[in-house]
Amino acid sequence: MFEHTTAPFGAFTKHKFFDATSGNGFTIVPAVGGTMLDLWLDHRPIISGCQTPEELENNQAYKSSLLFPFPNRLDHGKYKHLNDYYQFEMNDSGTQNALHGLGRDVVMDVLKTECNDDSAWISLSYFDHGSDKAYPFPFLVDTEFRISNKNGFELKIRFTNEAEHTIPVGLGWHPYFKLDTAVDRLQLSLPPCEMVEIDERMLPTGNHLAYEYFSKKRPIGKAVLDNAFLLKTSEGKAYVHLSDQDYSLSYWQETGPGKYPYLQVYTPPSRDTIAIEPMTCNIDAFNNGDGLVTLGPEEFLEAKCGVMLTQGLKES
Repeated sequence: MFEHTTAPFGAFTKHKFFDATSGNGFTIVPAVGGTMLDLWLDHRPIISGCQTPEELENNQAYKSSLLFPFPNRLDHGKYKHLNDYYQFEMNDSGTQNALHGLGRDVVMDVLKTECNDDSAWISLSYFDHGSDKAYPFPFLVDTEFRISNKNGFELKIRFTNEAEHTIPVGLGWHPYFKLDTAVDRLQLSLPPCEMVEIDERMLPTGNHLAYEYFSKKRPIGKAVLDNAFLLKTSEGKAYVHLSDQDYSLSYWQETGPGKYPYLQVYTPPSRDTIAIEPMTCNIDAFNNGDGLVTLGPEEFLEAKCGVMLTQGLKES
């Protein structure tokens, strides 16, 4: 049976959903962007989350942050929409770009929670009146975090345009996954994809490169990844598999138009986690238009992703 408990987390409140029998559950902080602190499957922690309130408030690594109205990087933070120019803060000093939008720190409201024998979920909502001059458009973000003993963890994000005109939108999520084994010794496989070629400022050149290095499961070894991939799966789900000697973690995302056709994979210098990030659009999509969705009034963009854990190695 899943149980829902709350506890202080510094100045915030964390919500924990956990089934002691299955060892499945998660913890999130709605008041700081709906950021997930923990995710357990089969009693195993499988994400690296912020461990203290101070780390959460200063979440420079964007651990488990929801990414909107754009994921990844935006060239010098600038873009044009309907003949007007806008400027995001250039918060990625190394490349002089804007990084990951506005979602990390917003206060989300808890709409509903539910627990039963086999599953639990929480729905959160955030309404923005368009007060940020970088993105002065009213919008609504609804999220649902769901855990199930049968299907693992699932995250749904819906972004609705509340403006009276069209607005550009991109969505993403930024979890760092881990197993008990160091990343170098984990085995990784990616779905059929092409690598997005990038320049020295981590921005797309416009070229897509054939990529098959992890088309079949193989040890990550010394491979360094901080790359976006365009998935070839046109509909349904695309899977990333990550395995150690005991478990196989299967991450999935809905793909195809209007879902998550892009994937970012990042191995941080610590080599103890690997970020697997769904994206509805490419890097710098507000400027290059790759995968960018333009929503009319009251239109929405919605996509799901999730993760399961199974015992034993699985072939991809």
